[in-house]
Amino acid sequence: MYWTVDPAHEGGVVAVVNAQLRATLLHEWYHLVREAKVPTYSLVDRAISEGLATAFERDVGGRATPWGAYPAEVDAWTAEFLALPGDAPVRDWMYRHPDGRRWIGYKVGTRLADRARLTSRLSLTQLATVPTNQLVAWATGTKRGR
Repeated sequence: MYWTVDPAHEGGVVAVVNAQLRATLLHEWYHLVREAKVPTYSLVDRAISEGLATAFERDVGGRATPWGAYPAEVDAWTAEFLALPGDAPVRDWMYRHPDGRRWIGYKVGTRLADRARLTSRLSLTQLATVPTNQLVAWATGTKRGR
């Protein structure tokens, strides 16, 4: 794992390390645990993986991120996201959509992770190895996810 820090950032390297290193490592370690058991093949897999890691970073690492803060309309975004075709462009849905929205997949994934945790009553640690379709099912109240 590599971590690049801009030494010109406010406060310098030490300030960035103190503010972000622990939470960032927790996020990335979460990915390592999940990927060992649940490979990422689809855009929904990717959103769930990022959402779980983002929620873990927030709840265990104590660092909330703008890509993990979902808006009031997240349920509409979730329906839109889950209805996407398999070849939907990753860049548009995970980073910046042509309509100006940012981090849709991250925000949807974090919301799905939060809802799955509440419904299943499992911890984020326990959810790390649960298949995507089961997490989506718990989060959306369906018998099985896509």
